[in-house]
Amino acid sequence: MIEKVKKTIKTHNMLSCGDRVIVALSGGADSVGLLYILSELREELGIEIYAANLNHKIRGAEGDSDSEFVKELCKRLNIRLFYRECDVKKMTKNEKIGEEECGRRERYRLFNDAAAQLGGARIATAHHLDDNAETFLLHLVRGSGAKGLGGIPYVRGNVIRPLLDVKKSEIEEYLEGKTEWRTDATNFDVSYARNRIRHNILPEMREICDKAEENIVRAAGILRTDEEFLREIVDNCGAFVDGMIDAEKLKGLHESIRRRVIITALKEWGAEEIDFEKISAVEDVAFGRSGRRRSLGGLVIENEYGKVKPYIESEPKEFSRIVKKGENVTIEALGYAIKVKTVDKSEKMSDNNMTAVFDADLLGDFEIRTRKDGDFMRPKGMKGRKKLKELFIDIKLPRKLRESIVTVAKGGEILFVPGIRKSASFMPSTETERLAVISFEKRKDDEN
Repeated sequence: MIEKVKKTIKTHNMLSCGDRVIVALSGGADSVGLLYILSELREELGIEIYAANLNHKIRGAEGDSDSEFVKELCKRLNIRLFYRECDVKKMTKNEKIGEEECGRRERYRLFNDAAAQLGGARIATAHHLDDNAETFLLHLVRGSGAKGLGGIPYVRGNVIRPLLDVKKSEIEEYLEGKTEWRTDATNFDVSYARNRIRHNILPEMREICDKAEENIVRAAGILRTDEEFLREIVDNCGAFVDGMIDAEKLKGLHESIRRRVIITALKEWGAEEIDFEKISAVEDVAFGRSGRRRSLGGLVIENEYGKVKPYIESEPKEFSRIVKKGENVTIEALGYAIKVKTVDKSEKMSDNNMTAVFDADLLGDFEIRTRKDGDFMRPKGMKGRKKLKELFIDIKLPRKLRESIVTVAKGGEILFVPGIRKSASFMPSTETERLAVISFEKRKDDEN
């Protein structure tokens, strides 16, 4: 078995000479076996061995006894132990999370704290081949996709699993005559789903094929390899970039890739419990018209001119300021410094998309304000008038920007939308004597 573990370590590049390794040590046969195997290999591999044990305080005296066993074992093997106690039951009650989730979080918190104290270390867990087969079946009955059915990864970040290619029976056989180990009575409680698979389902499957676990793990490996290949396609297809799904690119993808793109997006957007309904909802929004929106629990997504992204509801900003005929003034509004001045027609004026020039006498009083429902414009270079909303749709101005855009208005007519469009109304002519010049400048503190 030692040779099998060495091959696993080498094949998956788990360890290098000089590495520090923290064994997640519960006291059970699997973790004790891992500790002994790595201790046996430490000189050959050139590694330093440590251990970490968390007493969850769930099993009372039995749990305390297991931790005492771990302490004595590490003392006997001259291995430094990182030990911690925490009241998981109390924590789950206060934080309203499950015991299993809380316990796992606290274990890895201990492992990572220990690694930090050592200036960096690998964390070795004792998952074995049987665990991998159980995980596959557990994910299968819960409707997991290919990623979940790929089983337990050999390496994830700084976590390594050197025993994934060996069976539990091989570990126990290896330990016989070397040391004892602790057995957690809850491992036989078939009210837990994993235990039911272990004690009821897998034995039945072995009646069909005596290498059931090995074959299940082999299938998981094939799925994992396929998933890695598909993952590369997803990452390079360009359908999800900068936190947004490109609807057109999504449409052209095979269903398998399309589904994975959506799952990637949902995860980045912080969606919880990603399922078929949420994936279908994203497709519905992506393949719908601009403005289509769906609520996915606590997440709202919207199609904004072919880009699907999370929608964040915000109160529209409002601003209004009347400017009297002939008034010269600087107005600070929604990120702009707006300068209004009245000048003689002989003065040379620069013409750009952030400045508008009107006949001051024809214009009279006007208003600097945010848009309102029913606003319209007589766009320069176009015949007739057009609703401002339609104009914004034509130029694909995002909905959220429309609500707080600043305009020059007279009644319900919009005369100028800086950077977007000017009106044909109140334009200077040969008869004009005075010019009303209105310029918008983005304030420097709002440029970022």
